[in-house]
Amino acid sequence: WRALWCLPAHFRVSLSRNAMNLSRMAALALIAAALAKPGIATAAGQTADPGTGLQMSQPYSAQRDSILERLAGGDEYSEITDADKERVKTLFSQLDGLVGDAQRLDELSVEAKVKAFNAQAEINTLLTRAHADSREVCEREQKVGSHRRTTVCMTVAARRRHREAAQDAMRKADTRKLESGHL
Repeated sequence: WRALWCLPAHFRVSLSRNAMNLSRMAALALIAAALAKPGIATAAGQTADPGTGLQMSQPYSAQRDSILERLAGGDEYSEITDADKERVKTLFSQLDGLVGDAQRLDELSVEAKVKAFNAQAEINTLLTRAHADSREVCEREQKVGSHRRTTVCMTVAARRRHREAAQDAMRKADTRKLESGHL
């Protein structure tokens, strides 16, 4: 913007208006692109990320096999708990009983569709949480007593566990100080 000050005032005003119009247009384009992106949540029960959840309008058996395969190995759901993994498998067993000969979940009867939708919502919740916790984040950290920074990479869940362990250690240290009367 400093380069604009050398221009006459009426040019500056028109340039700044054009810049504002361009930024509005860019914001609208970003919103339109986000809404057009496949995988945005819809009333049809589709998930926020088509690669991680179960969708009503897609072939059920292929989705189930893909999700169970990704649960079994790989980094995508590395932080899912054993209890959540078993719950997903149980929900898929229930869905298998509901689906029968239907290819997609949205082909079911109204009563079965309600049960399938509830199971689907729980599966997607468990998978979305596990997927978010399994995301690896790298940060540059400086060790205490050193000026050298190192890159430390760990999953979101591991970072949360480290933070909680450090907070617990500090709480225990404070409790010990209070009990001994040394503050």
